[in-house]
Amino acid sequence: MKGKIQTVCGWIDPGILGKTLTHEHLVADFSCFRAKPSQHAPRPDTLSFSMENLGFIRQYPYSFSENLNLHGEENHMVEELKFYRQNGGSSIVECTTLGLSRDVGKLKQISMETGVNVICGAGYYTANTHPSNMDSLTQEQLVSTLVRDITQGADGTDVRCGVIGEIGCSWPLTDNERKVLQATAAAQSETGCPVIIHPGGHKDAPCEIVRILQEAGGDISATVMSHIDRTFFEPEDVLEFASLGCYLEWDFFGLEVSHTQWQDIDMPNDAMRIRMIRQVLEEGHADRVVISHDVDTKHRLMHYGGHGYSHILLNVVPKMRNRGISEDILGKTLTHEHLVADFSCFRAKPSQHAPHPDTLSFSMENLGFIRQYPYSFLENLNLHGEENHMVEELKFFRQNGGSSIVECTTLGLSRDVGKLKQISMETGVNVICGAGYYTANTHPSNMDSLTQEQLVSTLVRDITQGADGTDVRCGVIGEIGCSWPLTDNERKVLQATAAAQSETGCPVIIHPGGHKDAPCEIVRILQEAGGDISATVMSHIDSTFFEPEDVLEFASLGCYLEWDFFGLEVSHTQWQDIDMPNDAMRIRMIRQVLEEGHADRVVISHDVDTKHRLMHYGGHGYSHILLNVVPKMRNRGISEEDINKILIENPKRWLVFK
Repeated sequence: MKGKIQTVCGWIDPGILGKTLTHEHLVADFSCFRAKPSQHAPRPDTLSFSMENLGFIRQYPYSFSENLNLHGEENHMVEELKFYRQNGGSSIVECTTLGLSRDVGKLKQISMETGVNVICGAGYYTANTHPSNMDSLTQEQLVSTLVRDITQGADGTDVRCGVIGEIGCSWPLTDNERKVLQATAAAQSETGCPVIIHPGGHKDAPCEIVRILQEAGGDISATVMSHIDRTFFEPEDVLEFASLGCYLEWDFFGLEVSHTQWQDIDMPNDAMRIRMIRQVLEEGHADRVVISHDVDTKHRLMHYGGHGYSHILLNVVPKMRNRGISEDILGKTLTHEHLVADFSCFRAKPSQHAPHPDTLSFSMENLGFIRQYPYSFLENLNLHGEENHMVEELKFFRQNGGSSIVECTTLGLSRDVGKLKQISMETGVNVICGAGYYTANTHPSNMDSLTQEQLVSTLVRDITQGADGTDVRCGVIGEIGCSWPLTDNERKVLQATAAAQSETGCPVIIHPGGHKDAPCEIVRILQEAGGDISATVMSHIDSTFFEPEDVLEFASLGCYLEWDFFGLEVSHTQWQDIDMPNDAMRIRMIRQVLEEGHADRVVISHDVDTKHRLMHYGGHGYSHILLNVVPKMRNRGISEEDINKILIENPKRWLVFK
């Protein structure tokens, strides 16, 4: 399926791949690569795999048969991968191919037990692992095997491979390895499956492989060249190869020894790998670099004293940051939500035909009334006390590829930044909380007497020191609430918002009044007060503008446009007499705005503010956009590039302090 990723458990969207190790082994047997130890070491057959022998095993890892076989370690693999997932890992490319005792059934079981996406490999490794009849197999027969493993299932199962490789190459190439490369290119051309290559141990090997693949019709832009760290030792050699356009994989992270048993080279350590990667990034190849550990022996598992599969996340990534390599951890972001808030002050009267709201419990049999008149039921308007459900919801959001949420609850709506911090820590979702004031009916009783300077002081304190008497600092100003027409105090708050933004560089998000002229008036006030419109989100576009020309006229002012009622599919609301669009209409309007060149100004969200919109109470929850809206966007012709802008790049640009 074009645009999808094939895992051992089925197809997934790229958005839920998450942090990925691109070259590992979980179930494999490398016994055919057994090497002789030094004459000074004990005979390997006389040693058990125990603590007292671990020194010899670590020095001569390929001399001990037991160390080379990962079969039978499934329980330890489950432990390792659960730890990997606990530390933020999501996916692993398992590169074991035919000839290395691949077992895709075991891989599927490990994936199901751990929740880690596992992508398994089709193909053949180096010549010494080829089947005995390889000389007589034609290229067409090899292609047939590869295509079968990718499209039907491998090893007599229905588990399909999601990569071709690692395809093993020696130096110099054997005739059969060349034949396998040509078959790889043909199978890639037929299936669209990505490729990963194990090059021979010479700096000319990768270029020769690329040439063979290209001549056979392979897609180099969808090909990973492994083992860069033991193949190229000079920056100029890496950069010359990088110009060919394949992915560059440093995949021996965790191997900190300078010598190896299988090649007489000066193996770099992690610090040297990071230094080389940084040079490659500085030359503009950031979109071509991947990293991994290539665990292929027991002694590298944590259970046997090794670094395991979490080493990159726990140790390498922090070192990368410290060495000046930037990290984008914001990821897919919902720019307007509420997790802990109380909207009781917006309680509305239900229809005269509905039961009295005070007589109804929040239960299944009453959910129909609650969904029709959500703002009439006090219990529905208060999200406090729902922290456990929020944790469940946000874990599900993260599981489906979500990373961050902007929580727009401000003063007057029972903001609780301490609870937000706890929810963030329990779920791993980044939560950005808001400073400021909502609409006039939520303002403090002394708002008339507060000066603009006092309001600015409160905003700056919440941003730079901490909000609600804590050390939790706000990362946005807003949502700043505005009525239509604006009250004097709301105007004062807007002016204070602009001043605080100017002082701190903090981004702003606005709740406009319910009239199509409201956003323009707000922008004018902010600009006159020194605000940065390019770092300001105008919320509720979907309840404010209903004609494309009105949206496009407003878009020319330069702020971000936020469609934030995704999941609300009803055409009527209790708080405004408008024809509310549904998700399909929102997507249609967004597509028109994108076509007019505003892709870098669009953000989206749900604005969950009531219980009945949580999944626990029968609603769409915080994962609706990722699960339902994004696929519909794709089906309606919105490109993956624009989707990434809407969910990742635009929120990131907006939320960075200026």
